[in-house]
Formats: sequence, structure tokens, C-alpha cells
Amino acid sequence: MQSPDMPPKTNSSDPTVGPTDSAPLEASPEKKSKTKSGGFLDKVKTVFSALLLIAISGGIGYGAGILQGRVQVKQARADKETALAEVQTQLSEADEKVAAAEARSNYAQVQLRLLEGIDELEQRNFGNANTQLRLASETLSNIEISSDPNQLAALQEELSTAEINFAVNPVEQRKLMLSYVEKIEGLLVE
Repeated sequence: MQSPDMPPKTNSSDPTVGPTDSAPLEASPEKKSKTKSGGFLDKVKTVFSALLLIAISGGIGYGAGILQGRVQVKQARADKETALAEVQTQLSEADEKVAAAEARSNYAQVQLRLLEGIDELEQRNFGNANTQLRLASETLSNIEISSDPNQLAALQEELSTAEINFAVNPVEQRKLMLSYVEKIEGLLVE
């Protein structure tokens, strides 16, 4: 009797039983055709998967490139806006400096006219002194920049009505014109 754990004995001389370990069994023709067509489908699937992965990778790369390009464009715009704001600030500062320089030049011209008027007054050329006073008044009326706008407005008003009169003491008129020169010194902008 055989034990249940032992495999049944085979008789190698029995022609009904085929070889067991000596040669592998060959697949039937049906199995061969299935294996060939299954192999082709596997290859198609592999190629399709590879193409799909390449397409996805390309799409991700393209998207990353577009995103990076947009970030760079935004950064360039921000840099341009910053540079433009800086240039505008510098331009405004330069305009203020130019306006202040023009005002100083005009103040110097007013002072020169007043001093020429004083010279004409000392030479008893009252008409020429009045002309210099009028020119000084016209130049001063065009000035808008001052360290003290209220004093500028008062001096513009006072100078526009001032007049050299030969009947008045020339020494007093000279002192008045010198006071105008000193007031202009106080109006100069830096």
C-alpha cells in the first residue's frame, strides 16, 4: 500500500504513460498562435505606452517652459516699472533743480537791475533809474519759486508800484532800492 504523501509510482515501460521529466511538453498549435498574437499585442501596448509617456513628458516640459517664460516676462515687466519709476523720480528731481537754478538766475538778474538803477540814481539819471526799476519788477513778476512765497508776493506788489522820483531825496531812494536787493537775498532758493 502507498502512503498518501508519496506520489504514485510510474512504470517507465508502460507505453500509455508519456515521459515525465526527460523532455518538456510542446505546446499545442492553438497555444502557439495565441502566444504569437499575444506577443504582438504586448509589443503594441509597450510602444503605445512609451509614446504616451513621451507625449506626457513633452506636455509637462512645454507647460513648464511656458510657465517659466511667463514668470520671466512678469519679472521683466516689474523690473521695467521699477526702473521707470526711478527714472521719473530722477527726472522730477532734475526738473526741480533746473527750476530752482532758473529762479536763482532771475533773482540775480533782478538784483543786477536794481543795482544798475542805483548807479543811474547816483548819476542823477532818474529816467534810466526808473527804467531799471521797471525791468527789475517785470523780471521779478515772472518768478514763482521762492523760499518764502508770501514775501515774494509782497515784494512783487511793492516793486510793481515803486517809482523813482527826482523830487524825493536820492539818498532815501537809494536806501529803498538797496532794501529791495536785501529782500531778494532772503527769497533765494537753494
